[in-house]
Amino acid sequence: MAPAFARVSNNDLTLWLAGPQSSAARPMPDGRCPEPGGWNRFVVEGAIQNGFDALFTTATALIEDLSSATRDGKLRAALTSYTHPHVLVIDDVRV
Repeated sequence: MAPAFARVSNNDLTLWLAGPQSSAARPMPDGRCPEPGGWNRFVVEGAIQNGFDALFTTATALIEDLSSATRDGKLRAALTSYTHPHVLVIDDVRV
């Protein structure tokens, strides 16, 4: 079984991955289920409070944007918008 959470670093890049077994994927005690854009923002809020900028997107929006940019010959410009912020949150990745 794959781990529920992983943090991978390479130079200035740190990638946080939360799988379906992570605490953010489980229902709250009152039965509410996680929703895209909701519960894993504490890291990002801390980064913003310390002067870093962040971009929030869904996996669907990211894929659609990059696919469209590729078709239009504008992939480099589209990638810049995703590589510029200090923190990029890609939410709602479903397997």
